[in-house]
Amino acid sequence: MKTSFNLLVLAVLIAATTYSAAAQSLASLDFVPPVLTEKPKKQSTAADKKDRMEASFNGGVAKMSRYLQSAVKYPALAQDNSVEGTVVVAFHVEADGSVTKPVIVKPLGFGCDEAALKAIADMPAWTPAIREGKPVATRVQTAINFSLR
Repeated sequence: MKTSFNLLVLAVLIAATTYSAAAQSLASLDFVPPVLTEKPKKQSTAADKKDRMEASFNGGVAKMSRYLQSAVKYPALAQDNSVEGTVVVAFHVEADGSVTKPVIVKPLGFGCDEAALKAIADMPAWTPAIREGKPVATRVQTAINFSLR
């Protein structure tokens, strides 16, 4: 019994250390790449690859990062109050590639949420997701980091 408890404590410590290291590496980013929030319905095979594609920002993650860095304005209220942190935004990429329905998943406040929503709402069209060879709407989630450094 004592051995299993020690193993459990060790496993928790390893998991906490791994999480902490991952969180620290994300803390230095201005932008966290988008994550698709819908679950795939089935495993794709080599034959399905051309019939299935996830939504993507035109130009890739690096271009999206540059866009967000230029489009997101750090709110004066947040700067005056030394507010730093991350806003998580979810939105839909419609079948025509347009970005719609942005919502805050994790707020920060002090005007940061509104700045993130505006940048996402003004975002240029994406390449839509493809399912069974046809463009479909999908939900995407991304994080925007506000840092005074």
